[in-house]
Amino acid sequence: MNKKGIKRYILPVFLSFAFVLSGCSQSNSNNGNNTTQEEENPTIEGTWKVKDFSETVYKIIIDMGGSEERAQALKDYYNNVDLKLTIKDKDVVMTNRFDVKELFEADFKRSGYKRYKDIEQYIKNRELMFKVSQKKLEHTESSFENNVINIKLKDGVLDTDKQTISFQETPTIDGLYTLGIETKKLEKEPITFNYKIEGKELILTVSGKNRKDKDQTVVIKFIKEKN
Repeated sequence: MNKKGIKRYILPVFLSFAFVLSGCSQSNSNNGNNTTQEEENPTIEGTWKVKDFSETVYKIIIDMGGSEERAQALKDYYNNVDLKLTIKDKDVVMTNRFDVKELFEADFKRSGYKRYKDIEQYIKNRELMFKVSQKKLEHTESSFENNVINIKLKDGVLDTDKQTISFQETPTIDGLYTLGIETKKLEKEPITFNYKIEGKELILTVSGKNRKDKDQTVVIKFIKEKN
């Protein structure tokens, strides 16, 4: 076979081989992308940290009769809240650590000075208010020390069929506002959140009539903590 014949024979074989390699590479690349997408879609189990909490609190303040001025002035201080949900199997625990010093100082300067002689008296009153709100709760552990609130709400239940998370008591944020529909029973009111996962966010929602007989909806967003 002359050189032209050899080239004519080898070239199609080479091109076919190159095409096969290209196809395998593309397939592997696609599989890699699919794997990444699956890893980016979080499951419900794990630890979730609250996000955009100032917007949640803003609406709670307004819904409970607070002024627009108060809601705007104080909402960003609630971003200091370290609120987490820990979900394992069907068990759910909510924890909240909140250094309230900056919030209390801002609220005292805004209007608290009209009712209290100094910031120390104001803080003592808020501490008392918090401790009273936590009395006789059976599913909540809490403390208020050195201007830091710690709360642990236990015995939560995950229902994946109904897509709900239920607690026997309503969590408090700071002893003044509850993280749910505030009824006359306050923290002693059992609460059930509907949940959904959108992208990387876990979103809890609860709706109902509050103690002012007004329709209220509370939305809380979380993102999953990395292991």
